[in-house]
Amino acid sequence: MKKILITGCLGQIGSELTMRLRKDYGVDNVIATDIRHVDGPVCDEGLFEILDVMDKEKNARSR
Repeated sequence: MKKILITGCLGQIGSELTMRLRKDYGVDNVIATDIRHVDGPVCDEGLFEILDVMDKEKNARSR
């Protein structure tokens, strides 16, 4: 199974989408990302990474 990456997972649409896709495809197949971490199911009940898609320099260094 391919992985699904969601950016902005803590927004209104992103949080609902993350939880639905995890239910449909499994928690190990959905990677949720956002620029911050908050306590709750989106960040704590599946794969989650802090990622700022606008920070090109930081993302290039983390490879």
